[in-house]
Amino acid sequence: AEAAAFRLRSGAPVVEGSEVEVRISDAELEGARYEALVLAAGRGDGLYRVRYSCLHASAHADETLKEWVQPAAEDELRPPPPPPPFPKRLASGLVAIVTVRLEVG
Repeated sequence: AEAAAFRLRSGAPVVEGSEVEVRISDAELEGARYEALVLAAGRGDGLYRVRYSCLHASAHADETLKEWVQPAAEDELRPPPPPPPFPKRLASGLVAIVTVRLEVG
């Protein structure tokens, strides 16, 4: 029998191109979540191929890790959190150009 398509809590199906967070179940990283892009979905066995955005296979790898995941619980794959409000984004990377005038005298 074919496995049912996995759905996010919102009810949206996980499809190729979905941005998700994957909860890791390996002992060393158990409970940690990493952003990933779904590369393949809809297999009959319930596996999803993902590419993590910042998790590498080794310290020497330039490419990010790709792996097959099989979510067993609804919180193992979830949508990424919404972006922070504007002031926090400004503090975390946007550059503001400021003109400073120095008057001597």
